[in-house]
Amino acid sequence: MGTTYLAARIGVQHMHGMMLAGLRQTSAGLILVAFFMARGYKLPQVPVLSRLFIIGTIMLCGSNGLMTWAMQYIPSGLGAIIAATVPIWITIFSFFLVQKTKVTGQLIAGMAIGLLG
Repeated sequence: MGTTYLAARIGVQHMHGMMLAGLRQTSAGLILVAFFMARGYKLPQVPVLSRLFIIGTIMLCGSNGLMTWAMQYIPSGLGAIIAATVPIWITIFSFFLVQKTKVTGQLIAGMAIGLLG
């Protein structure tokens, strides 16, 4: 994961962070779609694609795009650490917002291993 942010840190020295994130996500998306279509899968129906488009835009602009843009102001290691804390924040928010969420030893161990990674 750290190399992703190192590459972003280098990339934002040459182009805008949102452009870099957009190129990265578009390339990955095209490769994934081509792979699954080559294996015989079909594209989802238009209603599903429209929801996926909204989710993807939010993730691109709100998450990956802003983190890539921030790489011009913070060290790549700090960016990787911030990104590694996302599962912890999701767990905390889920605990308070989703009534069925249970914090178990296995969940804590998984988050700790993920953060250490």
